[in-house]
Amino acid sequence: KNVSEIWDSIYVVSTEIAKTNEALTLGETYSGTVKVDLKGLEPKDLGFEFIISESNRKGEQEIIEKQDFVFSKIEDGLAIYDVTFSPKQSGIFNYGIRMYPIHEYLPYHQDFSYIRWI
Repeated sequence: KNVSEIWDSIYVVSTEIAKTNEALTLGETYSGTVKVDLKGLEPKDLGFEFIISESNRKGEQEIIEKQDFVFSKIEDGLAIYDVTFSPKQSGIFNYGIRMYPIHEYLPYHQDFSYIRWI
C-alpha cells in the first residue's frame, strides 16, 4: 500500500517510555515501546524517533537528543517498535515520539509532509 493513501488511518495503540516522569540520569539506560496498527503497511515503511528537547532562551523547544526505535516483532496483529537510550546529560527535559514514513527516496524526515507527533 501507499503510505500517503493510509497515513491518517495508521493507529498508534500505545506508547510507553520507562521513567520519563522523573529527571533523566547520566549513565542510566531507559527503554520504551510503541505498538501500532500498520493498516496494511510493512514495518519497514514506518520509523519512530524518541526526541528529547529543552527550552532555549527564546522559549522555543530545541532538540538535544534523538534515538531511533527499532522494529522488534508483530504481536496480535500490531507492530512493536522498541528503543533503548542512555542520555548524554542529566536533568528534566521534554520528550516526544515522532512517527515518519521510510522510503529510499526520502533521505530526510522533513522532506515529506507526513510526520506525526505522538
